[in-house]
Amino acid sequence: MYRSCLFFCIVLITNTLLFSQQRNSGAKILLEQSKNDSTYSLEERIIHAQKAFRILSVGSNLETQDCSEQLASLYQEAENYDSLNKYARISLQIANQRNDKLGVGRVHSILGSYFYEKNESDTLAYYHFQQAQKVLSLTKDSAAIIKNLLRIAILEKNSRDFLHSKESSFRALEYEPKDKRLLSSIYNNLGIVYDELGDLKHAVMYHHQAYELRKELQLVNLEIQSLNNIATAYKDHHQYPKAHLYYKKAFDYGRSLLKKYPREYARIIDNQAHLALLEGKKEVLNDFLQSLQIRQKEEDQAGIVISELHLGEYYLQFGSIEKAVQMAENVYSTALDTHNYRDALSGLKLLQQCYQKQGLSAKALLYAQKYAALLEQIHDHELKINEKYADIRYNSKQLKKNNALLAQRNILQIQYKWAGIGTAVVLFLLLMFSFLWMKQKIKNKKLEYQQKEQRYNQDIFTLMSDNQQKLKEGQERERNRIQKELHDGIINELYGIRIALEGLNNDENPETNRLRRKYIQRINDIENQIKDMVNDLDLSLDTSNAFLTMLNTFFKEKEIFPIRSIHNSESVQWEKISSAVKINIYRIIQETFHNTVKYSKAQAYQLQFTYDEKMLKIEISDDGIGSTHLYSLSGMGIKNIRQRVSDINGTVTIRNVHNTAVSYEIHIPI
Repeated sequence: MYRSCLFFCIVLITNTLLFSQQRNSGAKILLEQSKNDSTYSLEERIIHAQKAFRILSVGSNLETQDCSEQLASLYQEAENYDSLNKYARISLQIANQRNDKLGVGRVHSILGSYFYEKNESDTLAYYHFQQAQKVLSLTKDSAAIIKNLLRIAILEKNSRDFLHSKESSFRALEYEPKDKRLLSSIYNNLGIVYDELGDLKHAVMYHHQAYELRKELQLVNLEIQSLNNIATAYKDHHQYPKAHLYYKKAFDYGRSLLKKYPREYARIIDNQAHLALLEGKKEVLNDFLQSLQIRQKEEDQAGIVISELHLGEYYLQFGSIEKAVQMAENVYSTALDTHNYRDALSGLKLLQQCYQKQGLSAKALLYAQKYAALLEQIHDHELKINEKYADIRYNSKQLKKNNALLAQRNILQIQYKWAGIGTAVVLFLLLMFSFLWMKQKIKNKKLEYQQKEQRYNQDIFTLMSDNQQKLKEGQERERNRIQKELHDGIINELYGIRIALEGLNNDENPETNRLRRKYIQRINDIENQIKDMVNDLDLSLDTSNAFLTMLNTFFKEKEIFPIRSIHNSESVQWEKISSAVKINIYRIIQETFHNTVKYSKAQAYQLQFTYDEKMLKIEISDDGIGSTHLYSLSGMGIKNIRQRVSDINGTVTIRNVHNTAVSYEIHIPI
């Protein structure tokens, strides 16, 4: 009896092990079939992976993790994002249980793609891509790193964090992308970023590089996109002949080919028509309507908004105010529904212009107020997104440092285990060396970061200075043109008329003589007034101090808020102060002014500079009531102010008592 039971148990265990091996072998074959895209269609590969998952779903092992990750990747390819999310989270849970760092990184990349496709400005997508980047940076998979950095750069661009987007794009380029399509996307993103930053030269350069790569790869739809981007960059910077040239190059592909890519085709038609409208041409209505029709057929909501906005501008310019109002209302409504706040602003601005042209001042004022309110709302939203992105970047760096320290400790423990008690003194020396090495490495990293930040600040200041210089040069040319027109044209014409009238003085009619003398005197007065205007226009702008102009421009733009700006920035010799110090001062002024507008209910913002050869003192205050938000002095904005002052070796004192005004006192060594 005992022997029979023992035999039965052995047979049962053997059969169970054989069944388990057969099951795992079958799941492995199915999983390999799901990865074979040359033999099986995407739908068949998903079915194979689903079968494998059902076989392996018991337990948290490597095979189940690989199978769920494969399913997530397949559903990503199939654009089934709900299923993608489900299996990615299963794989992430197993990878965390197994402490599989690389597996965690791969799944974070998949989850980032999920949230990215749902909403390109979603902070969750940014979080998952940053988590993936921490792991990918430890590997040699440069293609995955580049793709991940590009997605991060695009998210930063979409949230209007252009400087970080540029930085992430250049970090991707440092890995020397071999995939030309991926490289062209990086160049395309840089072209858009530089256009938004006002740097036409670099914007066109990177769009051209993207175009050449796409042309080499024969990606016709992306070639057309690049030509469109180049033309639009020229249009944005009012270089209309060059814009026409590149729109023409896009149309040279032939309309039959362009119609295969209806969204790009509609963009070209609409943009070229808008360029003609900017030049005052009226015969573009059919082009606008054709573009709108294509976009409606494609259900391209963002494109429909742009088409209706341009149609509204057309109707406003050429007399159909009612249609312009209708288009502007459509733009505003659709843009708000799709959270496209920038185009919603354009709709409000167009409505204000329509009612102003109709002479309905009350309605025009109403939409101007809505415009100002939405502009402030957008500013707050972008600030919150950028703060969240900054928190994610900071936490990622901190976690990376903690992981590095943990890894180092593990190495030291292994060394200690093998060294033994007899090598205790040597181990102590190794520990001391490791500590000093780590301390020096951290110090070097901090110094490297500070140097990079200084270079970035220098680049930012140079860019802003160049923009101001170009603006002043344009103003100077326009001033000289007007001066020349007044002097050489109108004054000489008036002089000729006056001489002709004086030549008619022989007429003996007293009434005629009296009127003639009256008009001659009036012409002489006008001639003298125009001469005075010419003399006034002869004053040239002082282009020696771009930073002072930047400050004045900043305060001029803020006149839309009901706050007076009082400052004595002209008293400082800015040319003796470094660019790094000036850009930090500019950012501090931006932040403090924003705090005053948002929290203090102030009527005046005061900025007082006291300057000598060794020290620059800045006193900032308002006449508001303070706020509980600023009372703790622990918000992101206050932290940024303290950090910026620290970066330029200065000191800052911030005083904020509840229900009293906020003040800042900053001392910066020169």
